[in-house]
Amino acid sequence: LIRLDNLFAYWNVKSQLFYLNDYDESLDSLRKGIVYRNIVPEGYDFVFRPISANAKLQMNRRSDFDFSAPKINLEVELHDIAIEFNKPQYFSVMELLESIDMMTQNLPYRKFKPDVPLHYHARDWWAYAIHGILEVNVCPRLRMWSWKHIREHRQKMKQYKELYKKKITTKKPAGEILISLEELEKTLDVFNITISRQQAEVEVKKAGYRIFREGAKDSEENKGWFSWLW
Repeated sequence: LIRLDNLFAYWNVKSQLFYLNDYDESLDSLRKGIVYRNIVPEGYDFVFRPISANAKLQMNRRSDFDFSAPKINLEVELHDIAIEFNKPQYFSVMELLESIDMMTQNLPYRKFKPDVPLHYHARDWWAYAIHGILEVNVCPRLRMWSWKHIREHRQKMKQYKELYKKKITTKKPAGEILISLEELEKTLDVFNITISRQQAEVEVKKAGYRIFREGAKDSEENKGWFSWLW
């Protein structure tokens, strides 16, 4: 049913880069790195060594009458598994994770990075550092606490609350209301959306209107033929 030949994984530390060679040499190096007929290439630091396995599945179609054999018989033959992870590999993995973390932290500043080398261009790199900190860390916080931003935020919350009231008091809300709610949800966070919805539900209940929940069945639709008796 299934046959697995020479499955392995490796993590080479300070290995030779194939792209530095020409096309034919790189292709030949890649071919030599494949395990073939138990020939293991040299110079590879394996995480787990080549594994081969076979799986056979037998089905007894007459299992309803023939009880001498099981209905399904699965046989799996798996050879030895050798897993190893040495100290240089561990440090290499940690360096890779630190590099990925550094790239993630540097992602918001990449658009300000100058396309010139560091040497003899100190002024450009200092401008990059100052401009990046101002645009990513300082200016957004200043805009967040400005009166203009606070006024716009309050207007969005009031608008969202009024639209949500129309949505929950209507059995089939209009598409314009749903689209407007989706647009506001792109700019508001979960905390403000939750507060606006709770305020809308409280005001609707105080006004005596009925709230239509999504996915909830109408009690009037569930009435049967003899519902008039009760």
